[in-house]
Amino acid sequence: MSTTRLDKIEWTLDRHDESITNLRDVSKELKTSLNSIERSLIQIKWFAVGGLAVIFADQFGLMGLLKAIGI
Repeated sequence: MSTTRLDKIEWTLDRHDESITNLRDVSKELKTSLNSIERSLIQIKWFAVGGLAVIFADQFGLMGLLKAIGI
């Protein structure tokens, strides 16, 4: 192989190495972002469940809620 071809191959390998490193960094950032979004959605879910429980208790009254449960 000629020196020019070897230089070109080395240059291409260096670019690929940089690209892979960048992709790994982006992947880590995306994973962190998705975990944050998941935690936010879980908090929203439980906030909604709590709100529905308050509305349900208010509509039926606390005694109505206890009667519905069977206590």
